[in-house]
Amino acid sequence: MIQTIDYNKTSIRYSAKGEGVPLVFLHGYLLSLDVWLDFTSELSHDYRVICIDMPGHGERGLPSEISSMELMADVVKKVLDHLRIDSAVIFGHSMGGYAALALLGAHPEVFKAIVLFHSHTLADSEEVKKKRDREIKIIEKGQRKLLVVQSIPNMFASDTLSVFDNELKLCQNLAKKMDDQAVIAAIRGLRSRPERSELLRNAAVPCLNIIGRKDNFIDFEKVAMATELPLGSDRLILENAGHMGFYEDSENALAGIRQFLNRIL
Repeated sequence: MIQTIDYNKTSIRYSAKGEGVPLVFLHGYLLSLDVWLDFTSELSHDYRVICIDMPGHGERGLPSEISSMELMADVVKKVLDHLRIDSAVIFGHSMGGYAALALLGAHPEVFKAIVLFHSHTLADSEEVKKKRDREIKIIEKGQRKLLVVQSIPNMFASDTLSVFDNELKLCQNLAKKMDDQAVIAAIRGLRSRPERSELLRNAAVPCLNIIGRKDNFIDFEKVAMATELPLGSDRLILENAGHMGFYEDSENALAGIRQFLNRIL
């Protein structure tokens, strides 16, 4: 069931389903909580599953000119407080992983574990920052739909993209519904985020790091496999997935998540 809470003169959508240990899911850039609903349906039989829209996503208003990872973390904390959840396993996909790391830095006490789903601890390189600046200029010229058409397909592994046509269209539609200023605010937030390698390495809770071998955004060897994890962590490699493993290889992703949860909880 999707509900809303007030936040900084706007509202934030979230969904809550099931009972048990809370699992909190944070989506990636240009997406919304809707991408998690099918994937988490099975998990809600055994856990309390919470999915949260990030600021400016999910057809909601924009609380700030920059959707920083710290702002996103604050949104998550507000939802957790509203639901009276003291601690949870926090899942973050891509940008959602950066938000989860920001939350780990600000409120480590709310974590039972962290799951980075196609995400990492590094800040943007200068090359990536320049790319983000070009994206902002494209949007300011009124060509956001061009950006969506170009970026969303790259989230999927190229050799299996045609298999996930419905999922691709859902993601494109979610991105097209966003306000231009909300997209720019998210880009600025992504561009300005700090490196958090030491934070994760020294975390007091375990991490499940889910990696797609065919990810077009995260270099498999130099970034994904090089991410330093805290003690007691696991790494799950989805051989046939790009940046959208919860669609591209949901069976193995769910199996790996269940194995991790059964071990740590």
